[in-house]
Amino acid sequence: MKPGATQLSRGLLVAGMLALAFSVALLALDWAAFEDRSNTQTTVLLGSLVLLVLGGWVGRCPRAAAFHALAGVLLAGAFLTLACLIARYRNPHFFPQRSRTLLEVAALSSLVSSVALYLLVRGGAADR
Repeated sequence: MKPGATQLSRGLLVAGMLALAFSVALLALDWAAFEDRSNTQTTVLLGSLVLLVLGGWVGRCPRAAAFHALAGVLLAGAFLTLACLIARYRNPHFFPQRSRTLLEVAALSSLVSSVALYLLVRGGAADR
């Protein structure tokens, strides 16, 4: 593989990972705030998945794309967990109870899905 393709693949994978983390966190925060302005975040989420697939295809390494997707979901889960802690220990009137509950569900589901994705990717690597 050419060095330029390797660098392009890495760049696409990192951009996709960061966009995935950013869009998942923003979608969850919009969801917790009961706002319906998620068209941009949904577009960024789809774009991040396209970047991850394209980076895996250019680099001919689908495992790298899966690991970057895992890292993006894990980063989003860490950010949402931090937001959840801030919402819980801040003034209770800052976030209503239902928003705190939805934020906790989003943070927990993001972390659980990242662990599940890790186990799937790790299990696929063990088959080789």
